[in-house]
Amino acid sequence: MGTVEDEIKPLGEASSQTAIEQLLPFERLLSEISAGLILASPATVQQHLRAGLRRLAEFFDVDRTVLWEQSADHQELLERESYTRPGTRLDLREGPARMNLPWWRLRMLRGELIRFSTLTDLPPEASHVRAFAERVGLRSYLSVPISIQSKHRHHLVLASFRQERVWPDALIPRLRLLGEMFAGALERVRIEQALRQSELRYREVFELTSDCIFLLDVTPDLRFVVTRFNPAEEQTVGLYGVEGRFLDELLPQSLTRTLYANFRRCIESGASFSYEEALPLPIGVRYFHTTLIPVKDATGRTHRIVGIAHHITERVEAEQTAHLLADASRILAESLDYQTTLAQVARLAVPVLADWCVVDILEHGTCHRIAGAHVDPSKELLLQVLAERYPVDAVASQPASQVLRTGQALLLANTPEDVLRAHTRDAAHATLIRMLGCLSLMAVPLMARGRMLGVLTLVSSQPGRHYGPTALHHAQDLAHRIGLALDNARLYREAQESIRLRDEFLSIASHELRTPITSLNLATQALLDPQLQPSPEKLHRTLRLVRRQIDRLTRLIEEILTVSRIQGEHLELHREEVDLISVVRAVVARLEGDLARAGCELQLRLDTAGPVIGRWDRSRLDEVVTNLLTNAIKFGAGKLITLELEAVGDVARLIVSDRGIGIAPERLPHIFERFERAVSSKHYGGLGLGLYIVREIVEALGGSVRAESYLGFGSTFTVELPLRPWEQAGPHHADVH
Repeated sequence: MGTVEDEIKPLGEASSQTAIEQLLPFERLLSEISAGLILASPATVQQHLRAGLRRLAEFFDVDRTVLWEQSADHQELLERESYTRPGTRLDLREGPARMNLPWWRLRMLRGELIRFSTLTDLPPEASHVRAFAERVGLRSYLSVPISIQSKHRHHLVLASFRQERVWPDALIPRLRLLGEMFAGALERVRIEQALRQSELRYREVFELTSDCIFLLDVTPDLRFVVTRFNPAEEQTVGLYGVEGRFLDELLPQSLTRTLYANFRRCIESGASFSYEEALPLPIGVRYFHTTLIPVKDATGRTHRIVGIAHHITERVEAEQTAHLLADASRILAESLDYQTTLAQVARLAVPVLADWCVVDILEHGTCHRIAGAHVDPSKELLLQVLAERYPVDAVASQPASQVLRTGQALLLANTPEDVLRAHTRDAAHATLIRMLGCLSLMAVPLMARGRMLGVLTLVSSQPGRHYGPTALHHAQDLAHRIGLALDNARLYREAQESIRLRDEFLSIASHELRTPITSLNLATQALLDPQLQPSPEKLHRTLRLVRRQIDRLTRLIEEILTVSRIQGEHLELHREEVDLISVVRAVVARLEGDLARAGCELQLRLDTAGPVIGRWDRSRLDEVVTNLLTNAIKFGAGKLITLELEAVGDVARLIVSDRGIGIAPERLPHIFERFERAVSSKHYGGLGLGLYIVREIVEALGGSVRAESYLGFGSTFTVELPLRPWEQAGPHHADVH
């Protein structure tokens, strides 16, 4: 077969039948290229387009074939695909799309046919094109405009560099048809890519958005069928597999009634509207800002509703928490009766922060429950059972106990069976917690000025509410306010107690001071009465009475002064080497008269191998021994008193025991406090300062003091003081009665 030029050159002169027969080879080429493009996938269209351009160049024996495309603004020409015969030397940096060739470029942008078989075919105004063609070696050129849907976008170009070619008119429609196939394939790829991008964007909006998007079809009887539910909505509302089902079959009637009212309003108004709603869903109450958009058919009837629900639960809960904290602060500030106020605060916390909560208060080393509340009132009896059977202490396994031990908040975001067992005492305890409901838990300390005051425990039983850092922060904020209120109440009680003790002290002190003064007054009046002539014996007895009352006044004043110095942190210690045995003997000798008048027998046991020497303050140590012994005389009158002294290692131990009335257990922990009196001042005198002074002096000397007592069986006070090394002397043991 000859060249295409040989076959098509005489087309203008041949008969119609002959022309058709001569174009049959090209028709077969068109069919083959068309079939390949139709069957090509979007991923292989470019490959088939390149192959088609190659076969076109080979068929017409040209050196280059190109498919050009106009830019979207119709100002530029873009090469979409091309084929260049191997061995062809081209300067591809030049051409109508790149060079300043206005005649050539303008006609291509206008969609005009450009054709020259030789350079002499170019018109005079295209001289710059002829110069360009001569420079690059272009001999013949054909550019066929291609239109898709009546819009000119492409050019199919055939260019010959080796020889001249003739481009007959009969060839143009076939090349235009082939160009339309090429451009159509590219357009199909472009449309499919656009559809794919649109689908991706739709999926991103519908499936990846955090908002809930739903589509409802409206039935003639105004029921609503769920046609689309995005995954975010399924997770948010806790409903799965709902597409194709009626909404009233998925939700409770009460909830459906509320939703249907809003849907019908959207249908009746025919316009979109927005509103906020609280929905009691299977996973708990959730809050939404919802927008409903009606979709109408050709008749104007709303046949579909598009809904977009923005999750505002966090915002609403934050607002509720802020109101809760403000109300709690107001309630806690209204009264210092914290038992009443904490019960009210517990009611506020349910259900805003928890489904049930309890408050445990630490007082005098013991924790007791002071308030509790449950979202279900019928379960509050279980809270009472929980408090009675499983009270909180520092060694138990329950969360509040752990907080008491560590002083740190405890967060259990989830409480599966193993976690529940680890934080309960036994199986019955775990069962009780399950009956109350526990899916998430927070226990936070009630603190004020670094002091542990109790524990606030908040529990969630809703499947959709699991505590995290934000909830813990809110709980700690509430606990901080409760802690301050408790501390204020404690300070108020202490202030009231201090005032009471002050008034009681002043009353007792005035009585205690008045008694010796009255005795002195009577004694001196008797001595000064000129009508009385006292015998020497009576005079001596009166003077001894005066001496005793003066000593008593001196001790009272010394106690008051010592307490004043202690409170003002001006208690001075004059340390020197002191033998405790000599101090004890001196005090015993001084109080022999008091012992005799009280009818007390003193058993003195000095069980040491030598002197008991330490660097102490002699006068203060004298006060300690005196106060302990006078205390035993006062409360153990008529009974045996034992005073023991021993050296054990580096410690001197002084033990004073009586068999008197003893101390009640509830008063024993406070016996060394200022103004503390274990018995009524009506029956026993004194300022209530002696034991307080003993503790302060002993601790100032680096020692310790403790008391043991059983009501009705007497008391024992033990003082331990640090010793200095001493040389062992001969045996020094005595029992003195």
